Amino acid sequence: MCQLVVILYYYFNNDDMVTIKLTKLVNNEALYYFIIVICAILSIFNLYFLSTKDTVSVLGANTSASEDVNSILFWEEYLKENPNYFPALAELAKLQLESGNLPGYEETVEKIQRLNPNSRFVKYLKGEY
Repeated sequence: MCQLVVILYYYFNNDDMVTIKLTKLVNNEALYYFIIVICAILSIFNLYFLSTKDTVSVLGANTSASEDVNSILFWEEYLKENPNYFPALAELAKLQLESGNLPGYEETVEKIQRLNPNSRFVKYLKGEY
């Protein structure tokens, strides 16, 4: 990578001796355009992953993890279709506790305890783990 920076530095400073040597190695203009294209592709790739960073996917369903209210609504809707899905219940309980919805949190914890009373998560909630 350092060699590439040195090549570009000398190329744009028009040092004739270095330019003559570099011309033997590669076509400088083609190298310049190649670097521009690679940088553009990497930038687009990074922007794509930055835009999808806060997305959580569970069984093919996506939700934004950054908005608690929308996340709670998502998990409540999801649990209407899959009422016994333990990870969804655990995530909903966590979000309800974080948002201060204690009655909803207690109701969700009761559902979790009925579903799997011996799980580590239930023991953690009770303070036994």
